[in-house]
Amino acid sequence: MTRRASCFATAAYLLVALAFTWPLVTVIGTEIAWDMGDPLFNSWVLLWTGGQVLAFLSGDFSALNRFWHGNIFYPERLTVAFSEHLVPQMLQALPVLAATDNVVLAYNLLFLSTFVLSGFGMFLLVRELTGNAAAGFVAGLAFAFAPYRVAHFSHLQVLSAQWMPFVIYGYRRYFETRQRRPLVGGTVALVVQNLSCGYYLLFFAPFVGVYVVYEMVSRGLARDWRLWRTWVVAGVLALAFTFPFLQPYFDVRTHIGVGVRTEAEIALFSADTHAFVTPAESLWFWGERLPGFRKPEGEGFPGVTISLLALLGLFASVVSAKRSPHPRPRSLVGYLAISVVMAAVLALGPQITSGGTVIGTGPYAWLVAWIPGFDGIRVPARYLMLVALFLAGLAGYGAAALWRWRPRVAAGALVIAGLLILGESWPGAFKTNTRLWAEGVELPPRVLHMSDDIPPIYKHLRDDPGPVVLIEFPFGTVPWDLHAQFYAGYHRRSLVNGFSGFFPARQRTQAEVFMMVRHDPDAAWRGLVASRATHALVRENAFVSTRRELYTVWLEQRGAVRIMSDGDSHLYRIR
Repeated sequence: MTRRASCFATAAYLLVALAFTWPLVTVIGTEIAWDMGDPLFNSWVLLWTGGQVLAFLSGDFSALNRFWHGNIFYPERLTVAFSEHLVPQMLQALPVLAATDNVVLAYNLLFLSTFVLSGFGMFLLVRELTGNAAAGFVAGLAFAFAPYRVAHFSHLQVLSAQWMPFVIYGYRRYFETRQRRPLVGGTVALVVQNLSCGYYLLFFAPFVGVYVVYEMVSRGLARDWRLWRTWVVAGVLALAFTFPFLQPYFDVRTHIGVGVRTEAEIALFSADTHAFVTPAESLWFWGERLPGFRKPEGEGFPGVTISLLALLGLFASVVSAKRSPHPRPRSLVGYLAISVVMAAVLALGPQITSGGTVIGTGPYAWLVAWIPGFDGIRVPARYLMLVALFLAGLAGYGAAALWRWRPRVAAGALVIAGLLILGESWPGAFKTNTRLWAEGVELPPRVLHMSDDIPPIYKHLRDDPGPVVLIEFPFGTVPWDLHAQFYAGYHRRSLVNGFSGFFPARQRTQAEVFMMVRHDPDAAWRGLVASRATHALVRENAFVSTRRELYTVWLEQRGAVRIMSDGDSHLYRIR
């Protein structure tokens, strides 16, 4: 029965995810989920790191030496460490990449898996906590399809919070059974979560420590030194497996000089107190009905139904505590409630604002000042995913309380609650291959090509036996740099262009220099020579009509040789 319920829950979450993201499944191998911004960047990460692993498995044992040295921002090194490395996601996608070489298919499957695994993990956790599979299923819906997730459809790394409930579930099972297997499982899930998203490495791991302390104290085990030793060993092992993936980030900060955020940047991407009544604009029901206070990544609306169920769970716990002078240590309501508040306050960032007005200093400022790594985090508001996690757990307790108090009507009530959770979170329209706009240039192509279907110019570069360092024009515009970077994952030649979480200083300087083609073409040419590019690709269709031939004429007047053309795209050899 337990296994059957688990299979049913997983299948149900998959069906809901397919409906939630419809029509993604109908174009799953050709169009990428949501937009052509971060999804294209993450596709490049998967292609680059996955390609190095596949090369290693094919006998090129030096391939892993190039794992962190992605082929963007030439001649910079360690460019994968300019943003998320996505190693767990890459390992999940590797069989698909190996079999199909279709990164869009691999990306979309990863995207869908975040919903299914988030729901299943929360289902297991709440069923373990309450003994009620129906409550677990509702809690899984509350986490997998929380309104907050809709605001991050383009951020695979933010959606990749699915391992969090598995961590607590494994550790909870260990406290209940003292068997080694769930302890190992929980620790593995923690390592995978750490590596799935750098934000959650810093944000979630401390809450795991608080959870262990909470369990030890509530169970009267605070003086069990043998058990404390077990947890220390588990923590050290988790850190040991995580640290090798942190070292490149330390090297980037030390040797390349990027990796620290400004106070203004951190403040911009902190949540406002109004975030909790600010839904994603793309929500079908709440998007226009609840305008809230709009700011970057400030959509933290938790949903009315989820919040009511969470309050019911908290109320039921208080009532139970009053009735029994010796409450059972099994309940995690206290931990979940404390964690919701802590995560919500930390999401407000170093300077707490209300409606845009600073009202005080938040505890996040202490983390930035004293804990290594927090000064490199741009978006404190992503603590809101932890708010969604802990609220979903409380909502599970609320669903279980409803089942206990009104068993005759509970099944129908929970069905309605599940439908309301989905209704509040349902996106108005799920988009695919949505192109980004930038001032001064046209939109990039909407169609993406994979594997041997990549454009002829990229095939030529891929197969060129000589050294290739490619620069593409337009240069320094996000939509077209991402377009160039996506295909760099396939041709794997060095690219001067690039897009990431951090940008090397030279990238901004080069962008300014190449904007001088019309007014100071000689200075622009010197900048091109200094970039050490061997080839230049000009996409005339990217420029407005008055500048369409500007770059091709500039290159040809200075002796660049046109190698081939593909429509309005022209490839030149510079030297």
